[in-house]
Amino acid sequence: MNRPVRESTGTTISLFMSAESRLLSLIQNNPFRVLGVYANASTKEIVANIGRTKAFLKVNRDVVFSSDFSQILPFIRRNVEMVTNAESQLTLPHEKIKYALYWFVKVTPLDDIAFNHLNAGEITSAIAIWDKKECFSSLLNKATAALIQENLPLAINSMMKLLQTDDYRKEFMCTVVDTTYRASEESLVYLYLDCLIYEMKSYGLFILQNITGSVYREYVKEKLTFPIVSALEAEIEKVRLVPHKDSHARYNAGVALVNATKTLLEQLKSLCLSTDMQYQIIADKLGIEILQCGIDYFNNSEELDAALKAIKIQKYAFSIVVGKMAKDRCIENVGILQKIIDDLPPKDVYIEDKQIKDELAKFCRLPAKITYAMDLLRKTHPLLQAVKKKLGASNGYYLKISTQIVSSALYYVIEEVNNAQKSTIDNSSAGYPFMSSEESKFQEIKSALYSAWKATQLMDTFDMEKEFKNNRYVVNRNTLRDLCRQVGVSTSADPMVRPVSATMSRLPTMPPISSSSTTSSSSSEDTSWGCIIAIGVGIIIFILSLVNS
Repeated sequence: MNRPVRESTGTTISLFMSAESRLLSLIQNNPFRVLGVYANASTKEIVANIGRTKAFLKVNRDVVFSSDFSQILPFIRRNVEMVTNAESQLTLPHEKIKYALYWFVKVTPLDDIAFNHLNAGEITSAIAIWDKKECFSSLLNKATAALIQENLPLAINSMMKLLQTDDYRKEFMCTVVDTTYRASEESLVYLYLDCLIYEMKSYGLFILQNITGSVYREYVKEKLTFPIVSALEAEIEKVRLVPHKDSHARYNAGVALVNATKTLLEQLKSLCLSTDMQYQIIADKLGIEILQCGIDYFNNSEELDAALKAIKIQKYAFSIVVGKMAKDRCIENVGILQKIIDDLPPKDVYIEDKQIKDELAKFCRLPAKITYAMDLLRKTHPLLQAVKKKLGASNGYYLKISTQIVSSALYYVIEEVNNAQKSTIDNSSAGYPFMSSEESKFQEIKSALYSAWKATQLMDTFDMEKEFKNNRYVVNRNTLRDLCRQVGVSTSADPMVRPVSATMSRLPTMPPISSSSTTSSSSSEDTSWGCIIAIGVGIIIFILSLVNS
């Protein structure tokens, strides 16, 4: 049955979306309502209604009582089991009081008038009647009507006033149970709040905001936060059991932990200040576990976009932690990943990038020989062309990695030429017979320069960053060209190689060939090139007498 439209008071806080609300279940299925009586009904009235109800049920007829209030509550369709359960629920005084806190009593003439309004569906008018004179029955009835009307502040304020006022509380106890039953203010307030919190977990903040008295506020806060903290702890513990070396499992666990706890943490934060120690402890614990999932995933993953995936959950971890130590740890890890991400290639060329870096990693483990430099150039050239086609010749990443290849190859070229020159001089001075003639020295240097020029012609086909090309590559290329010409090595352009820019001018003197410093790094932390190429300065001490002899 659809819930009837009720009058608006202008101050109502709407809490319920349908007649199936659990709080309304406490009211609409209240045992006093099931038995068709008010909370102050006598035993005789209760027994009479039970008999009448069962008699109607035997002939399959619905029984209706004036206290059903079907204009403001869903229609109640009774059966034998429901009536039997309601009767047993009102057997013990403690249970009778609990259900009375969420039902109506009929004590004063004003109550009669107000109930007439309720049966007409005029709940706001009924509340206005009870506002005319304050007593325990008007406060209790107003609290119940306010809950039906979805006005939580009015309901709580009315009930707290009833239970915290000695005379009202005593009258309530005597009317519902008897004069012999004793219950303290605290026990009754806790009983009322326990039911309210149980029925309205998702509206805990509204409850907390409308509770007066620090003791009761702390009680409500504890009752509301304990299950949330327990749920958060349980989720964290599940993730801790996931093997740290299993990158995919750890990543999935981290994402699942974020999704499973986001709402819970928001609920906890709404109930506690962010400076509250209880909140800080659980937020930091949660954040650090999410952060660790990201670290474990990145450290053990071979996925090309591992840093991009890991930083998402790590940034979330940073957003929820509160303590300085936890924040500092998050800042450090997010910073490392961000630096790695800044150096990542465009997504379209992840495959080519990995293949190029694999070639560079293998190259860095080889001795400084020109033949290895040429192998590197030949293997990476088609990969770089694929990158160029996808990104364009002016793309910064493409020029950077192409320059990296040329710089690495150029270093090996310079090293071998310099080593050949140094070896010739050292061997001659040491008196080796096979290196004693000027012709032998000349042929060794000439061979090195020949290979070096061939490698240079390959490097000419690579695009490079402007600064590197003009200030490093061209300088060394021109020096090498002049040396080749002096020893008789042809520097004519290969028809398969595009010519070098005509702006290269012949040096007036014979400077040494020097290599420039390029760096690349590799570690499990930063996913860069795979080796560190530390290029020092190599100098050819070229002996002109060998050329002129």
